[in-house]
Amino acid sequence: QLSAQTILLNLSCSDALIQYQQIYNKTNVNETIFCKNYLDITEKNYYGNIYGEMDQEQILKNEFTKNMIVDCSTYTCGIWSPLQDLNKVYESVDLREHNLTRPSDSMLGCNMSWAFATKSLLETLTLLDAKTNMLPPAWQQISESFSYSALFLASNIYGANDYCNSGNFIYAMGYLERYRSLLRYVDIEQMFEYNTIAINDQKTQHNINSPGMLVKPHQSSLPDYMPYKTFNIEGLNANLIEIFDSYDFSFNKSTIKTIKSHLSRGIPVVGLAFFKQTDSFTSYNGEEPIDQACEDPRSAQESVVIVGYGKKSGTDVWIIKPFQGPAWGANGFMYVPIGSDNFCMEHQAFTALPRFYDATQLLHQVNQQRGLQDLDPDDQQVVDNQIEINLIDVGLIVGTVVGVLAAIISAWMLCYYGGQACDKVSEFEREMREGDMNELLEQ
Repeated sequence: QLSAQTILLNLSCSDALIQYQQIYNKTNVNETIFCKNYLDITEKNYYGNIYGEMDQEQILKNEFTKNMIVDCSTYTCGIWSPLQDLNKVYESVDLREHNLTRPSDSMLGCNMSWAFATKSLLETLTLLDAKTNMLPPAWQQISESFSYSALFLASNIYGANDYCNSGNFIYAMGYLERYRSLLRYVDIEQMFEYNTIAINDQKTQHNINSPGMLVKPHQSSLPDYMPYKTFNIEGLNANLIEIFDSYDFSFNKSTIKTIKSHLSRGIPVVGLAFFKQTDSFTSYNGEEPIDQACEDPRSAQESVVIVGYGKKSGTDVWIIKPFQGPAWGANGFMYVPIGSDNFCMEHQAFTALPRFYDATQLLHQVNQQRGLQDLDPDDQQVVDNQIEINLIDVGLIVGTVVGVLAAIISAWMLCYYGGQACDKVSEFEREMREGDMNELLEQ
């Protein structure tokens, strides 16, 4: 039965569009964009009863535009990054050297990497805000030594997050904003120590079906403060920035350029990985880059944080914070070759912006302490942030363009001589003329 509160997710795209226009009195909806988002939502419905009708309603009530992404559970929404790619970036960036990321934690056998990734990003945003001296005085006073509590986050965030039974960083960020007035701030590690006893104690009280309540209230008396910037879109407050999200494709050179632009501003990026527990992985000591072929991007369910980039033993690498504990890898960090999609790590990239700090420019002297950590030494220079195109890439692009043009010509011949699907050919040609070449080439 149709209502103004739900649209069924098992319809054909055309039927769903008709319902959408009727229920919400919409006209002039771009069918292509609507269908893409509708199919995305349908595919993401595998979380089952975590999503309620109101969540689906909230998704479908929004205008489906290229400038907005909307995901299920707790009305999480985000925007494409508002930051322009930098033409100049640092030759290498290591947020550890600039005290913009805390040591890597161990999850102690509890699968809540989503909470640790959230904690890590929020810590960096707070450390950036502290540079402005605009933090509430009590937060400014502890900013050099504090760390947020993953246990507080795991105990008090619901939606698609189920404590030690896995969760999702994206939905955690959305939950923080939706229940901001209740949560007020994320409590600190000193008040919510992460240990086996505390994990088990909180686990008995956690109920995934009880959103909007604090199982474990604040133990400190800090003032209200959430370190991220929010953006109002269609009446929704979004705190999440999307850089890349695709199971079908891994990072292209444009995405790598964007991620380096964020890191050169001091902003880390959160993604997903799949770690196969091989001997080479469990014994990794961080002395060399590590690789592990990606077999299925959908298997990547463990949240990680990209905290830098540079060269390691002559190889271009990401610096990854994987929450394996400080005794593993390079004091808890790992070096993964850029552009290799090792560990299925190059399919998702999200972040957030600091609340007060101006993140539009290069972070001053972000690599001034080169050599404290394990990257190869460099000249500490700002270099061109260019996407180099080698001969193979040129051949691929030319081949793709030729193939697309050949497809158009062939389709027109079928249309002209055989009378087949002329409207579809016209639509495809129109999209090509409208300048969507980059997206077509990438796909």
